[in-house]
Amino acid sequence: MTSGEPDNLAIAAALIDELGEQVNILKEKRENTVPDNLSSSTEAIKDLGFKVPESLHREFKGTATDWGMSMTDLLIAAHNLWVEQNGRRPK
Repeated sequence: MTSGEPDNLAIAAALIDELGEQVNILKEKRENTVPDNLSSSTEAIKDLGFKVPESLHREFKGTATDWGMSMTDLLIAAHNLWVEQNGRRPK
């Protein structure tokens, strides 16, 4: 390396350190925030304990992320749309 050239390794290390700090800040904010889908409801929250194929989970999570919503909000929206289109009970 000649004098005056940037030290690429030092620059990369500094960028990685900065990214790490930013990730830690975002993690702290997320851990200290109640998810929107839970904060506005006074209704008791129940766990839906069921398994889905990994590919569906990945697609479902990606869809929720792409639309900026939680997986819970996407499930509620899907349920509401199903009931709207098909009714609550079979006819």
